[in-house]
Amino acid sequence: LNQAMGGQDGTNCTNAFAPLNTLPYCAQSLLTRDDPSELMKVDQSLAVTGDPEYRGSVFPCQIYEAINAQVIRESSIVVWTRATTQNQTLVCGSGVENTCPQTYEPTKEDSDDSGNSDSNQNQPFYVAQSEAFTLLFEHAATASHICETKFEKEQFYQSYSESGLESESSSFFSRPHYSCSAQAVNYPNSGRLLSLHHGLCQEANAQGQRAYAQPLGDTRVSHAPCYILPNRTSNQLDFFALDVLLKAAGISSLDDCVEEKGNNNSSSSVITVEEEKEEGGLRSDPDKITNATCTTFRESGATILLTVLWNDFMHYKGLIEPYYHYKARIIGTSYKETQAFYSEYRNSRVLFNAHGIKVAVVVGGNFHQFTWLNFIITITTALGMLAVATAVVDAFMLHILPEKDRYQECKYERVARPSSMLEEEDQVQPQPGVEDGVEEEQGREGQHTEQWWQQREPLLTE
Repeated sequence: LNQAMGGQDGTNCTNAFAPLNTLPYCAQSLLTRDDPSELMKVDQSLAVTGDPEYRGSVFPCQIYEAINAQVIRESSIVVWTRATTQNQTLVCGSGVENTCPQTYEPTKEDSDDSGNSDSNQNQPFYVAQSEAFTLLFEHAATASHICETKFEKEQFYQSYSESGLESESSSFFSRPHYSCSAQAVNYPNSGRLLSLHHGLCQEANAQGQRAYAQPLGDTRVSHAPCYILPNRTSNQLDFFALDVLLKAAGISSLDDCVEEKGNNNSSSSVITVEEEKEEGGLRSDPDKITNATCTTFRESGATILLTVLWNDFMHYKGLIEPYYHYKARIIGTSYKETQAFYSEYRNSRVLFNAHGIKVAVVVGGNFHQFTWLNFIITITTALGMLAVATAVVDAFMLHILPEKDRYQECKYERVARPSSMLEEEDQVQPQPGVEDGVEEEQGREGQHTEQWWQQREPLLTE
């Protein structure tokens, strides 16, 4: 994580945070300065009344550097947006008490003459411009099964050839496939971020044709969906601003509403500058500072799932050089953590309750490799399914469809039989039974005799 910086000299960089009185969610924007020139050419109405389109709660803002506003873990990073701090003292020690109703209690601050303690204790505040922080990503992908198989074979045959039994065995096996370890820094043409936000695609396109239609390719677009080029360090590492990841995930701003609040009485909820001065400074009650009608992402936090998708295959081209792209989406509309910072272990501490944007990173994708076993299984399965599909379609057409008779005529060809075959069928008589076998045989002899005289009769006549 890094904050916005200004200046050209890398050894003399300065923070580039906006003035707090220009941020509508900061309570500092509700105050006027004695010197109007200190408003830094900001609209006077904005500095006094705040942004009329802002609907969230207003708290005092504090400027945090990146090292204070982050929590980095192995596969996630948290950027704080709202927090409260409370000094606490241990009241339940290692004495003889058998029970401890309360382990810690707020530390008693120095009181004034009237006996009032510090009113800023345990009051919420915003981390100013959390969305301006940039997130740096360094990742790699591996396909352990492919890597281990090839590496073990190569090592085995190398040792086998060194023994003198087979001198050229290792030459049949190439070096481990690149999918054993594909590091992002080795593929500078990758790393585009998928965005479904129309405004972000237009903004990226206006900044130098940085929006593309596909994870790979040169086709540029100015509408969603689009793939945005990442920012790059001198070491070819990708980094994005937090607000870019939010927009890519579907959140236009941290000031977007998560949920609506109950109806507030606007006549008594907005505090004027005169009332603020009478109170002696900034106050932290959102219902008294602004007419908050909804809870914003800045106030509640959120969880973003950033998926890094690797691939080395493209249709109509086959295996290509590996590439990757990012895909962000919201999976939670709130996130909170509690941390304790001890000045003297267990005796005194600062309890830090904070909401923030958690970015969880998951690396996935597909690396491809040709194997004969999968090829044979795929081919046999396809042939079997083709045969089944043919049988099902034929049965459906011949027996179920309304025009099944016509399909039968088209499928089966009718062939006319010769007249000689029809005469032979007519002359075939049924076989005689056991009981009347003698009678049938006698009748057949008489029939043959009659037919003989009929055939010879024309000859005698002539």
